[in-house]
Amino acid sequence: MTPEEVKEFQELKVKADKGDPEAQCQIGHSYRTGSGVKKDSAEGVKWLRKSAKQGNALAQCNLGICYQYGDGVGQDYAEAFKLYQMAADQGANCGLTNLAFCFKQGEGVAKNPVEAYAHYVVAGAERWATEVGKSMNPDQITAAKRRAKEIEAEIAAKKAGK
Repeated sequence: MTPEEVKEFQELKVKADKGDPEAQCQIGHSYRTGSGVKKDSAEGVKWLRKSAKQGNALAQCNLGICYQYGDGVGQDYAEAFKLYQMAADQGANCGLTNLAFCFKQGEGVAKNPVEAYAHYVVAGAERWATEVGKSMNPDQITAAKRRAKEIEAEIAAKKAGK
């Protein structure tokens, strides 16, 4: 790690200690990757959790990844799914694509290609939606496209505070 990385980490840590959710998310990432600080996944999870509780979508996604793969915490697909859903509800592409993956694989939720396709479409991940669509019949694809519009409306309503 470079002296610049260490300095940047120390400056972010001051902000994170004061409760800044973006700084907390970055500190969590730094601990997970060893950028500017010795790598410590459990410490990274601690900071990501603080940020996620404040509604930071990127922290929710990154914390979900920790749970999905058991990095710094015990592997827990259901918790990963919940965190991805929180981020997706805010319209975050990382949440939408990871949620779609969970639906595609059946991790933390029952396999559901319609939901997987719909979430990939909303995230703008057409390539992945097309891949999921290869195993779907025309009625399922129609239902998935309709569901994608519903998801977009749900996100818009939440953003509008309804």
